[in-house]
Amino acid sequence: MSEPSETCATPSQSPDAPPATRRGYVACGDRHTAQVMRGVLDEGGNAADAAVAGLFAATVAEPMMTGLGGGLLITARIGSHLTCIDGVPRMPDLAVHARDPPQRIEVNFGSTVQPFWIGRGSIASEGSLPALVYFHEKYGSLPLRRIIEPSVELARNGVQLSPWSAKTFHHLEQIIKSTPESRRLFMKEVAAGDKGDASNSGGESSDATQWIPLEAGDVFRNEKYAAFLEQLMEAPDAYALEKHYKAAGIAYERLEVKELQPLVVEYGDYVVATVNEVYPGGLLAAHMLKHYEKTGREQGVRLRSHKHADKALHEAAMKRGGQSSFNTAEERVEEEVLVDAVRTARALVDTSAVRREKVDGKWGQEEMRENVLGSTTHMSVVDERGNAVSITSSNGEGSGIVLEEIGVMTNNLLGEEDLHPFGFWTHKAGSRLPSMMSPTLLFHRKGTEAT
Repeated sequence: MSEPSETCATPSQSPDAPPATRRGYVACGDRHTAQVMRGVLDEGGNAADAAVAGLFAATVAEPMMTGLGGGLLITARIGSHLTCIDGVPRMPDLAVHARDPPQRIEVNFGSTVQPFWIGRGSIASEGSLPALVYFHEKYGSLPLRRIIEPSVELARNGVQLSPWSAKTFHHLEQIIKSTPESRRLFMKEVAAGDKGDASNSGGESSDATQWIPLEAGDVFRNEKYAAFLEQLMEAPDAYALEKHYKAAGIAYERLEVKELQPLVVEYGDYVVATVNEVYPGGLLAAHMLKHYEKTGREQGVRLRSHKHADKALHEAAMKRGGQSSFNTAEERVEEEVLVDAVRTARALVDTSAVRREKVDGKWGQEEMRENVLGSTTHMSVVDERGNAVSITSSNGEGSGIVLEEIGVMTNNLLGEEDLHPFGFWTHKAGSRLPSMMSPTLLFHRKGTEAT
């Protein structure tokens, strides 16, 4: 493994980013998250420990980008073992949601306005906490108390919002102001026409005041969440959120965490491991790499229709020995999942193509910069032993419904048009929700490098 660099990369390449530890590399979306991850590695924790600690920290430092009320996918190499952890939420019982249908709002991303649906009818069962507890218990080395403790301090003492985090608060203003509980947590009450102080404490606004999103430099704190994490430290429970969901009248479907065999693709001198064809993101990424290698690196690749997804389906089927090889009940289920993933990928590609055409008939760099502000975050860790972990986590944009007793914003994964190209609420209760998340690891063929 090569010598670590002097700084830990962040999205803004901030000069005050914490130095990389001599025990490995970390990369993530916020300096507070990076500091927590680095601290775990410095204490001798492995990549799994650092990644789980980082995700807990991100729920405080990047609250608009992720949360325990959402879902995640993990691709990891621990020793010589490659695995994917499936923490994507499952479809809940819609009978509960029918009593409180979702509300349509519009989010302005600068160069485009995108509709989302929020409220109780947009909430899927969470998957992040069960997946994190499972992954740490099986692959971590430090006690869970040590993993969660830094996030308790962050939530209780508060974190100063970076310009990047503050921008996400601004873009999602229509969501975070939709309920009193969300306003109190993510906004500040100020005199009309004034920006006020830098705190997210306060009650309901009066006629002479208004609520505005927290801004860069403001301190975001979540004391109820800190207390919840403390309880989790004392008594680890993968389904600790279940009773809070049910108390709030929100449908909850327990996630039975499963490990998936990663999709592995050779690319030049490297081996790429990503989420397998159960989810369309990994399937498309793997196919694009193969297509990219065949057409030449200098030409680049752009998806313009579903033909690439069709070809990916064919190649995946051939790799499994063709459709006729699915004989057992389990294999038939796998085939159906594969076909559904490709159909979803195809529809997502078509939806994306339509959106590109709607924005002045062009797809420029400025629009790409604005559109990356969806509520998703990512972190990667490589430790001194060569273990590597890649996590992508999402809370959707957030439903606006906060589990007030514990300070957790629930997701709106049932209200994201991009994830439901065949229509909302068409999945069976308990089934996987689609996801384009595809955490990926890149290894040199000699096995000496990982990113």
